[in-house]
Amino acid sequence: MLFGILAYGTKKRQGAMVRSHGTTRGNLGLNALQKVAAFLFIIGLEKGRKIIDLMDSDELKNVLAEFGKLQGISPKMQENVWQEFVQLGYEEEMNPAEALYVIRQLFNGSKIRNG
Repeated sequence: MLFGILAYGTKKRQGAMVRSHGTTRGNLGLNALQKVAAFLFIIGLEKGRKIIDLMDSDELKNVLAEFGKLQGISPKMQENVWQEFVQLGYEEEMNPAEALYVIRQLFNGSKIRNG
């Protein structure tokens, strides 16, 4: 199921109309976990799968729960999420471990967690 969701997001920042259900916070209207799910959706199947492969079981459980709630991301939201990760240091050339490090910056450098 996860790979099907990621496959749908392979066209980075192309603008599928999507919404996320659940608690929202922050300047993008998304909490950190929702941003991670949105980011993995945006970067697509190949890159997303390689990053997910490096997550531990608790991180994976938390991210998968958000994917289950993810219904879409507007083009504006995609751009905002993308820009936030770029500001955190993400670059498209990064290897999966480096990308996961950047993702974890939303959690003060610790593992991805809910709450």
